[in-house]
Amino acid sequence: MEGAQRQLVASFLAMESPTSILRLVREIGNGSVSTMVQDFFNEFCLKNSVVVKFPPSRGYMSNVLKLLILAAESDQQEVLDEFYDQHVAFLHSSENSGQSALEGFHHFTQRCHKSYLYSFSDDAIVKLANYLGEHQASKFKDLVLTIQVSSNMLEGSTGCYAWPAGIFLSEFILANPAIFSGRLCLEVGAGAGLSTICLGLLNASKVIATDGNRSTLANLKHNVAINATLLEEPTSVELHELLWESASEKAVKGFGAEIIVGADLIYDVSCIPYLVRLLAMLLSRGMKHESSCQGKNSSAYGHEYISHTDVVPPIAYIATVIRNVETMDIFVSSACQAGLLVEDVTDTMRPPIFLPQITGIDRTRRHAKLGDSSSGSGWRLEPVPDKQASPPQMPSVDFEPEGDCR
Repeated sequence: MEGAQRQLVASFLAMESPTSILRLVREIGNGSVSTMVQDFFNEFCLKNSVVVKFPPSRGYMSNVLKLLILAAESDQQEVLDEFYDQHVAFLHSSENSGQSALEGFHHFTQRCHKSYLYSFSDDAIVKLANYLGEHQASKFKDLVLTIQVSSNMLEGSTGCYAWPAGIFLSEFILANPAIFSGRLCLEVGAGAGLSTICLGLLNASKVIATDGNRSTLANLKHNVAINATLLEEPTSVELHELLWESASEKAVKGFGAEIIVGADLIYDVSCIPYLVRLLAMLLSRGMKHESSCQGKNSSAYGHEYISHTDVVPPIAYIATVIRNVETMDIFVSSACQAGLLVEDVTDTMRPPIFLPQITGIDRTRRHAKLGDSSSGSGWRLEPVPDKQASPPQMPSVDFEPEGDCR
């Protein structure tokens, strides 16, 4: 299955917008919602084995079917009886589950599954085979990763929502087996766990996933379990509760992390001191190559790229959406004060697009000073050699946290 047909299946699995689904349906049907394309959608989307086992939200599937039915009727095409039957069934089940969803703020009726069908080029598969072996690399041909997420962004912890930076980070990880394979990797603020699972796929010696919310960790445990068949036996995944503001230096250094990753961590100015302190502790074990930190105006945006094949751990890779340039500048400045080198590697280490069906990510980074709210960026953090002897201190940023930072 290739082209628009593959794109349609991938988009439905990932719960892309109903209008995107309709656009692809029309593309396959030569401009109309024909019975031929309805049959395809019914067979390969609604009856897809992944959808049957790990369904998207009922509301989403109902909205997609409603749009397709109306479009087919508008095109004067006969509508499959199964479309009507399924739509009514989804409406009925949504009505029955509505009250139970209100019984508790964390009720699992608000959870659904998103599945990501990755598209790897032949060159990418060869690259993976060089590090993982041909047998394991073959799993990436039609790789599907499924995570349970909240269908409501505001439900409880934001850690159960699929954020764009996390999806971008998963692409970055899978594009760089040289960095992660065989190393002890730790994710800060692991959330729903897509990146954690990707680290496991690359045969990291161990993956440590941390988050500060127990409900999020329970969901993360579920997500690791449903993808466990894809993970090789030697890779172990550990889950740890980690609150940034109360993390002890002994416990953090005890993880022994070589590579640290995180996505969408830089969202609240009040949490930046605790995040930087945590990163400084994780990165305090030493580096061999020379580098320097010159402050937020130069270090963040102007450093030469050090080839990832020369990576000497510990090192951290952070994917973020720049929603507020001032917040990012405070983070960079605070990191420099803590003895860390920060490099913007958005362009120099931009990964291939393995998830072309995800339309909500702007992967073309614009100049940070423009304050664009949707550009994905990648940042690399390392300790500056001449500052390693000093224990990490709380950066001097005068803010108090509004709540738990994780």
